[in-house]
Amino acid sequence: KSLDGPNAPRTPHEEEEVERAVNAALEFQKAEALLKKNDLPGAERHIRLAADADPGQPEYTTLLAWITALRRGEPKDVAPGIVTKHYDDLSQMLDEVLRGDARYERALFYRGTLLKRSGKVDKAMKDFRLAAELNPRNLDALREVRLYEIRKREGRDQQGGAQQPQGGLFGKWFKR
Repeated sequence: KSLDGPNAPRTPHEEEEVERAVNAALEFQKAEALLKKNDLPGAERHIRLAADADPGQPEYTTLLAWITALRRGEPKDVAPGIVTKHYDDLSQMLDEVLRGDARYERALFYRGTLLKRSGKVDKAMKDFRLAAELNPRNLDALREVRLYEIRKREGRDQQGGAQQPQGGLFGKWFKR
């Protein structure tokens, strides 16, 4: 028998790595289940355990950034059209994930959401569009793109306020 095949005995180090990866995957599943129950502190505790145990997993980093954002809450007292740095650290975490896989739909959607909440709507729409293109069943991404397009067509800014008419009298008639 060859010792190099799939049935070859593992070294203690390899056994430890497998156990760590399995435990991290279980912690990730617990975090997702608690997130669905809106138990954010519990979800964060488990996703941190998963991310610490297996830091190279983009799924863990992505979920950690999202849960952290949910716990942090939306920026306070941000006026329409103002850009905030409230989520910049979390957006950077997602940037790292997307450097490894530029088409990771979940990271794109979460980053788009954080960018939108930060007032960076145009950047957010790029992420939402790509997420919707990658998964046409991502109804949240499709909705974000659709609402953005409707507001743009209606001449409103992204906060819902009215913009100045474009192009004077002829612009109103021809809806430039």
